[in-house]
Amino acid sequence: MPRIASLLLALIASASVTFASSTIAPAPVAFDQKADLDTLKDVTKQPGQRIVAARQLANAMGPKIADEFLDIGPKATTTPDLRVQIALLLADMKDPGVDKKIVGKLKEGSADEKIFHLRATKNIADAKLAKEICDKCVAFTADKDADLRGVAVDILVLREWVDAVPALEKLLKKESDFATIGVAMGGITKLHQKNLKGLAEWEVKLKDFTVHESPFFRNAALDELGKLGKAEHLDIIAAQLKSKDWSTRVSALFALEKLRHKNAIPLIIAQMKSETGRPLEEFAAALERLTGAPLGQDVPRWEEWWRNKGAEFELAATEDRPTTKAQEKKKPKFG
Repeated sequence: MPRIASLLLALIASASVTFASSTIAPAPVAFDQKADLDTLKDVTKQPGQRIVAARQLANAMGPKIADEFLDIGPKATTTPDLRVQIALLLADMKDPGVDKKIVGKLKEGSADEKIFHLRATKNIADAKLAKEICDKCVAFTADKDADLRGVAVDILVLREWVDAVPALEKLLKKESDFATIGVAMGGITKLHQKNLKGLAEWEVKLKDFTVHESPFFRNAALDELGKLGKAEHLDIIAAQLKSKDWSTRVSALFALEKLRHKNAIPLIIAQMKSETGRPLEEFAAALERLTGAPLGQDVPRWEEWWRNKGAEFELAATEDRPTTKAQEKKKPKFG
């Protein structure tokens, strides 16, 4: 009887090993060009299946599949996530011939098609082609399509094309919409940060924009000053907490949150007394993110908390949930 039991256990163990090995190490699937190309072209397939097919084709064929990618990528039937993946696969080919074709296509098509081709220029290093790309992007900054403007500015910043600053400043002379103004200001700030030339002068302009008659300019400028993270801008940002326009007050709040300076906290608490509705919700949420204190919209409790904790409170050095120094000391130490 014990011998039978031992044999049964041995058989079970053998079966388990066989099952485990077949599960962990399945037989490799051979590359099938036709099947993968059919899957890529089949609009009824799931986007994930089409993306896998595109990757397999790129890995196996390299630049030889570029023409198919350039045909399929910009089509309206290509889902946004697949379109992005195909553009990146084209970029990763880093093939001179493919690069020329991509740049040549920037002259034609809809905004979505231009965005696709711009994404595919990501890794182009050739100086002549790079200039052509940037010249096109400068022209695209004035396009009516907000997404195309945004991608164009991102590429100009990525390529550190400082010559684009005048074109972006020109956009600020047209009061159109927040998206245009925000993209233009953001691009100018980043380009000045790349080489530092003109940054101080640009900061002066941003300060002036915080009192512009248009909320689009005020709010975008506050956002940029907040992202710069300089303590010297605290007072000029905080001044807009008392703006008559609620969107500007909230923009100033968010800018102070980005600035991450301890002295902003009592100013935010003080303004909470005058807020109601949605702005009050935003003020409370920002304070909780900055301090880690879950006091909601209760202004008296915030005032009491600051009186008791303000002197010792310090913002965390990272973007993680902040704690006071006292709270840090109370944390258990391990090891």
